[in-house]
Amino acid sequence: MFGISLVLGGMAAAQPAGDVSLNHLVLGWIQGNYATPLVCKIDGASRRGLRRILIAPPDEKMKTPESVVRFNDLEAETATRCFTEIGGDTPNITGELVVRHPVTKLRETARRDFKLELRRKRGFDLDIVRGELVMQTVGSDAAPTEPVDFRGGKLGIHILRSGADGLRLLQDLPSPRKVRLEFVTRSGDTYSFAAALSKPIARGQKREGSAGPPAEPSIGQIPEGVYALYRR
Repeated sequence: MFGISLVLGGMAAAQPAGDVSLNHLVLGWIQGNYATPLVCKIDGASRRGLRRILIAPPDEKMKTPESVVRFNDLEAETATRCFTEIGGDTPNITGELVVRHPVTKLRETARRDFKLELRRKRGFDLDIVRGELVMQTVGSDAAPTEPVDFRGGKLGIHILRSGADGLRLLQDLPSPRKVRLEFVTRSGDTYSFAAALSKPIARGQKREGSAGPPAEPSIGQIPEGVYALYRR
């Protein structure tokens, strides 16, 4: 239902038998390129764009693997305002956070626990180990802002339910998984985004007309002229 068998199969191939923790499985499930739509005012016109959020694969060299969550710069220096179509103004967010699942001990029941938690919560809640995000108000006259410290906070990644406003926001983005990303500081401040996971390119597959190694996953087949501002 939630792509569990595919994820578990991939993790089983990547991890030696008996060396899989719930943390390994969760970090494998959340990794990928995510995008959330927004609109920016540039030269008096509204331009659609995408905020890009990358969750990198876990660092397997660590005793307790962790993943990096990276917010890419909007690169909208001439914009006077950015906002979402179902909400208010939204800042340009940059920075990195390091996350891991709170259950890290190797356990024989890790795969079963993974399935149960995914079915019960439709996703996972992770600890933010360290990291800061700069949330800069869009506009040339906006004063610089101080980084927000997320150390000791939480990251929730949960599949959107049918009828959720976030699904309406993401309706033009082909995606195998549409989620809500919720970042919570230790003091309780919350920042959330409806986001679409990019359609992955199969291992070894090249983009049409490309040379060299496979390109990173894209957001999929976006209609021509839509979300063109920040599309890579």
